[in-house]
Amino acid sequence: MASVYEFILLLFSVSHFMLLLVLAGGVESKYQGECPGSFSCGYLGNISFPFTTTERQDCGLLPIPDCDGDPMKHKTIKYQNKGKWFEFVVASVYPPGLHSGSNTSTCVFRDINLYKMLQNKSCEAFRYSYTLPPTSHFVSFQMETHITLFVQPYSPCQPSNIYA
Repeated sequence: MASVYEFILLLFSVSHFMLLLVLAGGVESKYQGECPGSFSCGYLGNISFPFTTTERQDCGLLPIPDCDGDPMKHKTIKYQNKGKWFEFVVASVYPPGLHSGSNTSTCVFRDINLYKMLQNKSCEAFRYSYTLPPTSHFVSFQMETHITLFVQPYSPCQPSNIYA
């Protein structure tokens, strides 16, 4: 029985070693040397993986269009969840080292659709819902600001008033 566990451990180790070789730009990678370590993207400054440009989507997970255009124009990413597309403004990207010596980057996103609904005082803003993407080895998501709402009947937002 021990040999089965040893085989599984060996298979697991070899597969992770091969993955590391490919990610590190080993011989198997046909894109070796073509993906930039970082790139300039307007007001975001120099950013890197998991972001990429729409021209080089093979170099990252979150393509940002128009990095070479107007430097002050909103930079956006799109995210699909359960068949519905969401568009987020990338407000800022804080590089590693700004978090007490941590090697993680922090990105701040703003949901364009929700923002517009709130600005227009649309009742749909209170029915707007989505789930954050699942955590992976490369990225995790968390909601920094949230609010508790209380519902009261008889408002312009039928069927009820909504209070924060």
